[in-house]
Amino acid sequence: MISAIFVSLVLVAGGFNLQGFDSLQMKNGYAADWLFVPAFFLITFTVTRYLFKLIFKNEPIMAGSMMSSWEQGEYRRLHLGDSLFTVINGFVPMLIPIWIG
Repeated sequence: MISAIFVSLVLVAGGFNLQGFDSLQMKNGYAADWLFVPAFFLITFTVTRYLFKLIFKNEPIMAGSMMSSWEQGEYRRLHLGDSLFTVINGFVPMLIPIWIG
């Protein structure tokens, strides 16, 4: 986790430093905004994991993308909360730079 935070902070610092370049200007913002996605993922993962543990009283299981069975967990079956946790952490960090731009 420490290495993920470090890499994320390096990318965020690079994204802040590249904000003013005209060559990175896109139709809806700067291309450098996408360097913030790892940090957004860490933030959304931490918040959604905390909420999941608060609501369901156990750890979330990330659902496999190509799995068709609800029997993926080691000690319990998947439920709708696990699927929502997976989808939120998969898409929301990529949607935030679109909303910012």
